Amino acid sequence: MRVLITMMFSFIILTHSAIAAGKDKIKSVFVKQASQTEVFDLYTFPARIDPEVNSLILSETQGVVTKLPVVLGQKVKKGQIVAKVKNTDPVFKFKPVVLKSPINGVVSAVYFSQGSQVTRGEKLLLVTDPKQVKILIEIPSKDLGSLKKGMKGDLFLKSSKKPVAIEVVGISPYVHPATGTATAQIKTVKKDHMLTPGTLGKVSFKSNIHKGIMLPQSVLTYVGKFPHIRLVEEKDKKHLIKKVKVEIGPKRRGQVEILSGLKKGSFVVERSSGFIKDGDSVVVKNFPKSKEEKKKKTNKKDTKKKKIKVKSKKEKA
Repeated sequence: MRVLITMMFSFIILTHSAIAAGKDKIKSVFVKQASQTEVFDLYTFPARIDPEVNSLILSETQGVVTKLPVVLGQKVKKGQIVAKVKNTDPVFKFKPVVLKSPINGVVSAVYFSQGSQVTRGEKLLLVTDPKQVKILIEIPSKDLGSLKKGMKGDLFLKSSKKPVAIEVVGISPYVHPATGTATAQIKTVKKDHMLTPGTLGKVSFKSNIHKGIMLPQSVLTYVGKFPHIRLVEEKDKKHLIKKVKVEIGPKRRGQVEILSGLKKGSFVVERSSGFIKDGDSVVVKNFPKSKEEKKKKTNKKDTKKKKIKVKSKKEKA
């Protein structure tokens, strides 16, 4: 019985000693230096590329398509004959109606084949100019105030590794009641960039661009409703924790903007090896080296290089 009591007493003493040792152990932290960067709101929208010049060729009479000298994808010139339609009225004899392309372009759709019966005003062909295209996007009503005519952005396509520089040509003031969006037309900044009609992509615009301090959301701690961050300050050759209250702005892509309460150049705790409180002494694992330390390291490298050169010269001699 005495042996059991002794063992239990020893276990309790060892446990308390381990806890005390854990409490006394200095925690390690990783820090991030606060610096001003470009802060912006990013707006991204699906985009489609449509031909700007379209010519829908309609049948001018009722009858039969007697001639269709063009095929899908064929290039045509303005004034070129693309179809002939003959009226088959048994009483009156009419000359075949000759249909010509009103523009230079490519036959992008053929709705009838030769010998087909058509009515007056029916679609026969579609000719488009692939060199003249427009980019269209649909903007949700809540984002309409963020985009303006002349705003610059980027177009991303699967067929291109690099983004294409674009500019807003105009934005419709009409919001479609079914979709809740308004149409905007975009153009490429460089005219020599060829885009394929019918292609889908996405466009992005930067809005509200300004300088500010952005930090990961994980650095925030809260005292009630008020956000705080933990700083590392050097005092008497020690690194001490200081908790400060900050004012935060919008959260963007996992980052939060610090509006006030934090100075540029301060060292913010990103993560720690355990619980740390105000005034605790910590070991900073990634504290940036001073200019003097960097200079000493550079001098050591230069001295080492000189020794290697001298040694190689002696070996050659």
